[in-house]
Amino acid sequence: MDTLRDIFMAMGIPRQHITIAWQDLTCNVPVLPPSEAIQTVVSAFTGGRSLLKNGGAKLKPSLDDSTSTAAKDDPTPERADVLSHASGYVEPGTMCLVLGPSGCGSSLLLKRLAGRPIGSTVELGGKVLFNGQEKLNGFLHPSHFAQYVAQYDEHLAHLTVRQTLEFAAACKWPTWVPHVEAIRKNDVLLTARMLKIERTLDTIIGNETLRGVSGGERKRVTIGEMLVGMNAGCVVMDNWSKGLDSSTTLSITRSMREIADISNVPVITSMQAPGADAFKLFDTLCVMEQGHIIYFGPRDQAESWFLGLGFHRPPQRSVPDFIATVANPALRAEYLHVDLDINALEDVPPTTPEEFADRFERSELSAMLGQKVMEASARKPLPEPNIEMPHSLWQVGQKATLNKPRHQIKAIGRRQLQFIGATKDALLADLAQNLILGVMLGSIFWQLDKDAAGATTRGGLLFLALLFMSLASLAKLPEKHDDRKVFAKQRYSSFYSAWPAILTYTFFDVVIEIARSSCFLIPLYLMAGMSLGGSAQRLLYAVLIVSVVSLIMIALTRFLVAVFDDSESAQGVGGILTIILILFTGFMKPPQLIDEWIKWLYWINPLHYAFEALLLNEFDGLTFKCDPEELLPPHPAVPMDLRVCTVGDGLEFIEQMLGVTNGPIFRLYFFLVSLGFLVVFVLVAAVATALSKPSGHALKLRSKADMNRRTELESVSHSVSIDVRGAKMKTNTRFTFKDVVYAVADGKKRLLNEISGHAIGGKVVLLMGESGAGKSTLLDVCSLRKTMGKGTTMDGDIRINGVPISKEKIAHWTGYCEQNDMHIGEATVKEAVCFSANLRLPKVIRKREKNVRAMETIDLLGLTPFADILVKSLGAGELKLLTMALEVVADPIVLFLDEPTSGISASSALVVANALRKIADTGTSVICTVHQPSTEVFAMFDQLLLLKRGGKQVYFGDIGEGGGAIRNYFRSRGAPEMEEDTNPADWMLDVIADESKDWSGEWRDSEERRKTVDEVEELAKPEDDVDSSEGSFQGIGLQKQLFEVVRRLFWRYWRLPEYNLTRVVLMLAIALLIGVLYLRDVEDTQVGAQVAFAALFLTVIPSSLSAQNVIPPTVNGRSVFYREIASGTYKPLSFHFALGLVEIPFTFVATLVFTIVFYFMVGLDAARFGYFFLAAQLLYYFSVVLGVMLASITPSIALAEMIASSFTSVFNVLSGFFITKNAMPVWWRWSTWINPFFYYLSGIVQNQMNDRDFTCKPTELLEFGLPEGFATCEEIPDSNFGTVIRNGISTCTFCPIPNGQVLIERFSADDVNKWVGLVAIGVSIMVCRVVAGYAFARIRFLSR
Repeated sequence: MDTLRDIFMAMGIPRQHITIAWQDLTCNVPVLPPSEAIQTVVSAFTGGRSLLKNGGAKLKPSLDDSTSTAAKDDPTPERADVLSHASGYVEPGTMCLVLGPSGCGSSLLLKRLAGRPIGSTVELGGKVLFNGQEKLNGFLHPSHFAQYVAQYDEHLAHLTVRQTLEFAAACKWPTWVPHVEAIRKNDVLLTARMLKIERTLDTIIGNETLRGVSGGERKRVTIGEMLVGMNAGCVVMDNWSKGLDSSTTLSITRSMREIADISNVPVITSMQAPGADAFKLFDTLCVMEQGHIIYFGPRDQAESWFLGLGFHRPPQRSVPDFIATVANPALRAEYLHVDLDINALEDVPPTTPEEFADRFERSELSAMLGQKVMEASARKPLPEPNIEMPHSLWQVGQKATLNKPRHQIKAIGRRQLQFIGATKDALLADLAQNLILGVMLGSIFWQLDKDAAGATTRGGLLFLALLFMSLASLAKLPEKHDDRKVFAKQRYSSFYSAWPAILTYTFFDVVIEIARSSCFLIPLYLMAGMSLGGSAQRLLYAVLIVSVVSLIMIALTRFLVAVFDDSESAQGVGGILTIILILFTGFMKPPQLIDEWIKWLYWINPLHYAFEALLLNEFDGLTFKCDPEELLPPHPAVPMDLRVCTVGDGLEFIEQMLGVTNGPIFRLYFFLVSLGFLVVFVLVAAVATALSKPSGHALKLRSKADMNRRTELESVSHSVSIDVRGAKMKTNTRFTFKDVVYAVADGKKRLLNEISGHAIGGKVVLLMGESGAGKSTLLDVCSLRKTMGKGTTMDGDIRINGVPISKEKIAHWTGYCEQNDMHIGEATVKEAVCFSANLRLPKVIRKREKNVRAMETIDLLGLTPFADILVKSLGAGELKLLTMALEVVADPIVLFLDEPTSGISASSALVVANALRKIADTGTSVICTVHQPSTEVFAMFDQLLLLKRGGKQVYFGDIGEGGGAIRNYFRSRGAPEMEEDTNPADWMLDVIADESKDWSGEWRDSEERRKTVDEVEELAKPEDDVDSSEGSFQGIGLQKQLFEVVRRLFWRYWRLPEYNLTRVVLMLAIALLIGVLYLRDVEDTQVGAQVAFAALFLTVIPSSLSAQNVIPPTVNGRSVFYREIASGTYKPLSFHFALGLVEIPFTFVATLVFTIVFYFMVGLDAARFGYFFLAAQLLYYFSVVLGVMLASITPSIALAEMIASSFTSVFNVLSGFFITKNAMPVWWRWSTWINPFFYYLSGIVQNQMNDRDFTCKPTELLEFGLPEGFATCEEIPDSNFGTVIRNGISTCTFCPIPNGQVLIERFSADDVNKWVGLVAIGVSIMVCRVVAGYAFARIRFLSR
């Protein structure tokens, strides 16, 4: 190991003795003006130009921390400091804690220290030094030795813990280290053992939707992934304890303490609300407030420093909570001595962050800090080792990664194989889907004949095959966007470079796409009777061509993922690019007809070369003959032997009709060109990926008004005086539950075991217990929200004011605050609370009074400063308060809250606890679960219900001052004494964690339990005099519900430009693209007749996109719908009708834009616009309601979008464009009668072609011999034939398409009257609405 240490020291990767120092670090971000605080469809449109300018600045190399770089796109916007002249240091073997509220700038500071990139709109200043140098030993970048642990756990969820750590070891242990394989294996085991995740090594990591390791274990994996390897010179951890309980946080902190002590590495971390025990493990403390450092020094001197400023710590508040909130102006009154005369002080206690920072800068601690930073900055690099090193090893540390590219490819390839093995079910399902699609298309185009119709249909089938596989590859964009987070994390941690990763992924894509193409094309070619060639060589060629195109589209998705931060933008741009590729392939309009000024899009289109390759591959060697009914002209006076067949040799056909250049060499030429495009696309994607920068999670652009409101909110919420005069006071409310049992597996496994307790008005009951104790389960059971699946049983006596509860009553008697804050983000706080009040309060209360009560509730919970801002702009603490406000405004008898302080800072937790106290003082019975409350928060509760793992009750009763009642109960039964300054909640959980004592048995046999049962029985008796709860609740009627829900949804969509503005812009872009391609082409000419049907068919494209675009906002709003239905806010029918009505104006505008631009650009008859516009409105609205229906019956966005794509694809194939109804096999013809796209296309074709004549140019005329019995062709009755004389022989000429009726009959568009078709589309809309209504009423994709 000494030799290894010398090797690493020679490279500049030491195992110890790194001192980090930072000087005058600044981060400056643009601030949105207040007028842009609420984005609407209109404001987003008018501000679109600046939005595009900002977005274009993303693709840049990472900014160097040592330079100050100004934003170059627009120097005028106002900017604000989020990190202001921060300085500090961390020495080897020490731990530094960065403490501060949300938005204090700690995340930016830690990213700067770890050398991680920050958003390109941020101006950076200052220096970060490692042993006195900006790059260790002059060349080594911080990413090689500064291990950065982000606050979010981003992993490949299907891999196991072992696979994840082994991959990290393979990337971070260089292959030239002796015995590297054994070292990697042992390093993984040692790291897992140190972080206490050894037993979960073979468990998948999982995520929110895939069950795996626990949240605490997943966080340990995140830490372990960064610690594996010999290059962990320092550890930087950003707010890693978010969402973890205090015991898990303490355990991980102790592990980090061991790492710092044993490995002598510096550890710097930020934490949200550390417990006192975890706090004591740190050496140095850095306190931040709004980007300013207000204290930096020894951890044990921090409290005395702030006390010396004139503040005092309340006895109930822990030291870390006091330090983290001391600069909060809302708590100033609490922190100042009551008898302190501020006017008599020489230095008044600071108020603003700037004043705190100024006081610190003028202190001796600041002078000592400056001296330490100077010493650390002047430190010399590590001495060179006393061994001779090859020069090549010195160069390793200068590279982005420690391993060579071939070793990176090997490691990534091994992980990709593991990932494919873990997700083999999804891969097999994908292959099966392609197989089914191939079989379906093959059965639709069953054994195509070699006639005129078969020739045209073969070209359409090849185009469809190319189109389906291309779109399927592009549909992987959201999946790749999710993988991008893991890629960015590992790339910037020097696991690997972008190029080896892209090349490895492309190799696996090649194998998978060949398999997918084979599954699709083999049944298609066999069933459709396509040309297989000798030894199936033509089929093999087609598989290769389609696979190359699929790979090109995958490379395009990687490029879009690298360029765009969000998948919505990437999908929007990808959709437009896909439409361009489709339009200019050469099938929708032959290349000889494309205008020269736009033809360059055809030449740079890779799909065009692939399509021509497939056409040559299929038509070479084929000869087509016309059936008698296909011979022209179809006139009874023209004998069959004189009629003309428009098809013959296959190559001549595709050259004449589709402009395909033929020849033996062109099949190879087109294949090589396609390969060339693939190489170019892969290289472009790799370059974009290498240059792209992760946007980060926490950095937000905020308006000044928003930044200033937060202080106002906390000032109101922390107010000591509790004013409840505006709230309705309730008296004698009580909630009881006795012997509550909840069991699964047919009663064999109890999750709740005879739980009893009560809650009376004016008191707050705290529900606590270990993980898996059944806290949330008890809340769900008591509120009747628990999902009762097969094998589940529930028993017990639950009453409110002595009345047994029922589902009909409890929604109006109780409020339930979910752990996850589910809201409509596009509503303002005032709108959200007023909406809840108007719908949940009885109809006897006038609307004005309801709104007054809503404002009183907002004021009660301290949300007045935020009343007029959007919910999605709120912080975590304010969201919790809003969740409570929506329930409190309904005036519940009982209020349930599930983890209201989870995931928020210490100051926000105090705000929430204060709000609970206010709510209880209105007479409401409050029952609340809290995972790990601080000492001060714990003291705000009145009673405690304590559960042990397995749903066993351990205690119910008063808490007592300082937890005195609880301590007495447990100490009397042998529990150890609680040490001074210990959190009673932590002590209590540690006590019941002792498995040597049966605490649930102690409770069953205790006098306290008997007393509790007696109290429950007494409180459960109904009173004869007053029982307000028994009156039947009468809410507002369905009509008023519908009005309120429609109004709320309308404002949501109006403020959702990423959905509705994108929809309009996309429709406009599609219309412009189609219009440019067919610019004034649909005239009374043969060219107009040939392209008319294709142009009309292309108008179904927006409907396919509309069906998918509506799915994300519908599914995302579904959780809010579930919450509001459970609380009795409105009926499912109201939401269902509202969702359909609110789409009408937005769909109308989008369709109007599309139809006007398209219709008049392509040159359609203006007199026939009315029917076309009406048909388009119905079809696009059908697509929207189809998407809503699929969103209501499927559990996820991805599945709904996949089904929507499949539905619209089948509708398109069976619409009559690619294959007419008469040409379909009999077993598919019925499908046209249930296909809205068929009715739409038939109707608009009839509308445009009825009573329309087409003319021919001389070069467009076809000829046939003069029939016997006629002197001239003009003598033939009922015809428009002309006569030409060639070599003395009279020949007749005719127009192949003389009128629109020919086109109508050719495409079987006259089977249904066009007005009947509109009625059929209307019926389809009604069917989708009925299914969606049933799904919203009956189906729930949220089990509890």
